[in-house]
Amino acid sequence: MPTGQDLDSALSEVEAATGGYVRYYGINCAHPEHFGEQLPSRWLNRIGMVRSNASRRSHAELDEATELDDGDPQEFALR
Repeated sequence: MPTGQDLDSALSEVEAATGGYVRYYGINCAHPEHFGEQLPSRWLNRIGMVRSNASRRSHAELDEATELDDGDPQEFALR
């Protein structure tokens, strides 16, 4: 998370604030390495969309970049 909050506590916070109203969550524009290890198995059935990014750069680094970072497409495909 850009705020530094871990995924488990962020999802738990949304669940509490909405009374469990959210049907599913999405992960957008993140390299699998940035979220795969942080996502507790109890949330796996609630992830309904993943749009991954091949770049390993952080969002801050990508925001400051002057050129597109393609990452390593072959390594990305294997993940």
